[in-house]
Amino acid sequence: MSPSESEVAERADIHAVSQHWPGPRTIAVVNRKGGANKTPTVAALAAVFARYGGGGVLAWDNNENQGTLGWRTEQGPHSSSVLDLLRDQDQLLSPLAHNALLAHYVHHQTEDK
Repeated sequence: MSPSESEVAERADIHAVSQHWPGPRTIAVVNRKGGANKTPTVAALAAVFARYGGGGVLAWDNNENQGTLGWRTEQGPHSSSVLDLLRDQDQLLSPLAHNALLAHYVHHQTEDK
C-alpha cells in the first residue's frame, strides 16, 4: 500500500527540517502586537528543529519584562533572564568560556532535546 498524500507531505517536511547546514542559523518570530502567538510558535519551531535536526537549538524570548517562553516550557534550576546574561557577557565571551556556562541561562527541554 502506498503512503497517502498527507504522509508523503509529512515525510517531505521532516526531511526539510532534518537537513544540516554549516554554521548557525537564525529564525526570528516578530510581531509588535501582544497575543499574536509568537511564543507558542517559537516553542513549536524549536521543538521540531530539535527533534528532527540533530543539532543544538536555542529558543530565545527577548522580552525581559513580559516574556513567557520560560514559563511555557520545561523549567530549569534557575530564574536568570536576558538581563543576567548581558551582565555576565564578559565571562561568557572570554577565551576561557565553555558551553556549560550557558546552563545558568537556559532551560533544557528533555523531551525535545
